[in-house]
Amino acid sequence: MSSPGRRAYAVGVPAKILVIDDERYMRDLMRLHLEMAGYEVQLAFDAVVGGRYLLAGYRPDVILVDIEMPHMTGLEFITAVKSDAATSSIPIIVVSSRDDAELEAKQLGAVEFLAKPVRADQLLGTVANYVEGRVPL
Repeated sequence: MSSPGRRAYAVGVPAKILVIDDERYMRDLMRLHLEMAGYEVQLAFDAVVGGRYLLAGYRPDVILVDIEMPHMTGLEFITAVKSDAATSSIPIIVVSSRDDAELEAKQLGAVEFLAKPVRADQLLGTVANYVEGRVPL
């Protein structure tokens, strides 16, 4: 039985991950690791584009977001996502070099904070915890 806000997955149906980072190298690196682990990955080069995906009805199982980005910070993005009933249950994992923002990100609703440069095993393990329901929301 799945928890409220979690999807029950059919065999062979990959979980969807939204990666939001203004650094192309980081987006591509995270996409590579996530896709090799069997996830479906959608990329956004900033929080505004990521927000547009959500407004258009895209519902990822997990969102990975950076803090420092142009137009809208990751902290502003977390606030917007968590204030909307349609998206508030989506786990948000911050992946940032701004370790001074960890407490604020978690207070706003982020479930985890991973410091850049993030190791592949750390990234995949953290995402799997939320996709597979090993961590209660």
